[in-house]
Amino acid sequence: MSKKIIRGCVTGCFIFVVLFILLIAGFIAYLYITASPSEYTDPKDYQIIKEKMVQQDEIKHFPAQIPENATEVAMYGRTDMPYNGETFVLEFKTNRQYIEKELSKYDFWNKDDKIGTKRKIYFMPSPRKEFNADDYTYYVIKELNGERGYKEFFPYYNGIGVDGKQNKILYYHIYPAD
Repeated sequence: MSKKIIRGCVTGCFIFVVLFILLIAGFIAYLYITASPSEYTDPKDYQIIKEKMVQQDEIKHFPAQIPENATEVAMYGRTDMPYNGETFVLEFKTNRQYIEKELSKYDFWNKDDKIGTKRKIYFMPSPRKEFNADDYTYYVIKELNGERGYKEFFPYYNGIGVDGKQNKILYYHIYPAD
């Protein structure tokens, strides 16, 4: 065989390998972009993000729907399981009777904390710009994840927060990937 034919075959194989690698890299980039998580902050999307949460058993304490009499509704939802976990927060203003009824439905690890009790907060995602995590007393739902959690990571994982005036409620689900 002549050197030109061999050189042509080697060049053709090299071009084929490079194009194949570029095709695979493009496919991986496409999968990454289309699979990347979306953040939901509009309360109109409450049902959408609620259904997208992978850990459905962990969000049973969230209301089936946002109550009609709720005002100042704010929401943050994001899921990227299993890579980066998921987060879901719903906050709204309501009456004291609603809050007391919600708190009576669940068993909490820290059920004896009085409204207004402050704890060192590790992380609480913000459902709104002016959100202040320190305004709330957080009740951690009694479940296996909460029992295993480290105190410095309070208030992981699931629970209900009540503001000091007892007119705002905050449902939270924080499922870290680590």
